[in-house]
Amino acid sequence: MARRALHEPVGRGRNGRRQALKLLGAGLVAGGIAYKAGGVEAWWIAVADHSTGVGEIRSVALPDGTQVTMDNASAIDLRFTAEERRLVLRAGAIRVTTAPDPSGRNRPFLVQGRDGTVQALGTRFNVCLTESQVQLDVYDGEVAVRNPAGASVNVVAGGQARFNAESILSTEQADPAREAWSRGVVLADNLPLKSLIEELGRYRKG
Repeated sequence: MARRALHEPVGRGRNGRRQALKLLGAGLVAGGIAYKAGGVEAWWIAVADHSTGVGEIRSVALPDGTQVTMDNASAIDLRFTAEERRLVLRAGAIRVTTAPDPSGRNRPFLVQGRDGTVQALGTRFNVCLTESQVQLDVYDGEVAVRNPAGASVNVVAGGQARFNAESILSTEQADPAREAWSRGVVLADNLPLKSLIEELGRYRKG
């Protein structure tokens, strides 16, 4: 697959090169080559449709009017079709404020992560990837979660879900700290010093 990716015509210019790199990366992963989490994230940040570097937070307006705020060291790809609006979260964390489908076809808005997919039901929410799980925090509306194993749950405003590819790990109250980063703030309420230093370290090099 990696060899095909190098020779398959994928267009010219920057977009063509980016697509070739994505295909190559998918081939390497399918071929069983393992990466450390940091290496995978660095790869996707380099080739994603939209990405942020260390210490960078950026807002992106999607073609349908949905607003996405990207956390430091994050990467997303867009997969908008006639049937659905799909955002693929490759690395990091995002805050999403969905907009009605301007096409009038009521296409569902989906965020696909490593361990499952969430569907927005008119809402504002955060999705964050970690090495072992995905964390969803819902602040307005409702979001449906489904993982590859078939587990599913609906999370309403004020709720949170943690899940991986095998199960829904927990549902509880949403964590305000998971949205504070979008305002350039790190909340440290009863947070151990070691955890605080690690969190601050995500936003700077060295």
